[in-house]
Amino acid sequence: MANYDSTYYKENNQSEDRPALKFYYRLFNKEIKSNAQQKSVLEYGCGVGNLTKRLVANFDVTALDISDYALSQVNIKAPKAKTVKSMSKVRNSSLDGVIALHVMEHIELPDRVFKEFNKALKPNGLLMFVVPNPDGFGRKIKKEKWFGFSDETHISLLSEKEWINSVKNSGFVVKKVYGDGMWDVPYLPLVPGIIQKIFIFPFIALQVLTLKLYIPTIFGECLIVICRKV
Repeated sequence: MANYDSTYYKENNQSEDRPALKFYYRLFNKEIKSNAQQKSVLEYGCGVGNLTKRLVANFDVTALDISDYALSQVNIKAPKAKTVKSMSKVRNSSLDGVIALHVMEHIELPDRVFKEFNKALKPNGLLMFVVPNPDGFGRKIKKEKWFGFSDETHISLLSEKEWINSVKNSGFVVKKVYGDGMWDVPYLPLVPGIIQKIFIFPFIALQVLTLKLYIPTIFGECLIVICRKV
């Protein structure tokens, strides 16, 4: 088992907050259609709590991670969240939503975890997850230097079709599948990075600002997948 300690999070640039987490929080909040009734959500693979601290503002949050270090940081950043290390601690049919950002690729048997999500969710409950996209142009261009290969704990780098089949077989209906954009500049060795950003980043910014997913998966370094429990 990987040692998800403070060194791991620092070396993988996950210790500090980052703009993408604000986008995913806003998108999740929009998709779950939060209202006056507080909803119960699970953040699966919460890491050090940079998303958790946003979620607790609107939701009754359970934060799950296998790392004792990560959960200790969640307790500091988001003390209102309940912290657990196993899905066995989450009651069946108790959740309105599950969010899993950049964690399913670390799971040896994603199908089993998706089935656990399904059991824990209420009817029509929301599942939103983000995973690296090996089918995208980013991987095709960068090949062995693609970001998805930079972390040896990425043991389930599945294709878009494989992810979709996995959630469908676990009792979900897939509502949306889009890309997050080609943010890992540079891609072209002879073109300055700043020029590449000028052409690429406005498309990402539009999706972030409007919360309207439109970037095709082929142009995404990662897949953004939104599902509902059948």
